[in-house]
Amino acid sequence: MSEDLATKVAFLESLVKRQSELLSQTGQQVLALTVKQTKGQIEDLQPPAIPGVVVPNIDTSDFVVNDDIVQLVSELQGQLDNLETRSIRRGVNILKSDDDAVLAPMLNNDGVEPPKELWPATLGVFKTFDKNHILELSAFYDLLPPLKAEQDRMQAFMEGDLSGLSEQELANGLENLNVEPSAEDYNEEEVDTFFDDLARYIGVTARRTPAAW
Repeated sequence: MSEDLATKVAFLESLVKRQSELLSQTGQQVLALTVKQTKGQIEDLQPPAIPGVVVPNIDTSDFVVNDDIVQLVSELQGQLDNLETRSIRRGVNILKSDDDAVLAPMLNNDGVEPPKELWPATLGVFKTFDKNHILELSAFYDLLPPLKAEQDRMQAFMEGDLSGLSEQELANGLENLNVEPSAEDYNEEEVDTFFDDLARYIGVTARRTPAAW
């Protein structure tokens, strides 16, 4: 059994390394392409030198500067760190099989851990999650499909119909177009599917849907 666990851990470590390398290479390619395009824009705007002609100042406010590149690299590094942390914690959780085993809290896409009252302390607690708890945690990880009411609200917004939005919602942006999920919006079969998706996301092997992978 120990050899099997060691093999799984080694595989997960190699997977994390490959993912980090891929994201790093992608970031370097994006930076190289951005700098190349910016240099081309500057060169295109430079007129030929003509004696006695004053060259006008060129507005470079839209060009990429060092601060932009530093910010982009910083954001990319943050995404890499987030990905690595989630991969490590999934690797820890996938090895847990006892109901009293403690689960490593999973980060969401913003790199934030769920509130303690929302996160299952053990694998056994996760297995007994009710409908509302599954929906709340799934919503925290953006795993739920958009509701019809949410799609209708977004469609109306895109078409310029703002009648259904308050002044505060308009001031705070598109994120307020989201509709909070309710237990009445889903049947038991759908919730079981959400449970399986959530289990895959946090890295545990528990499933509720028959023949689910």
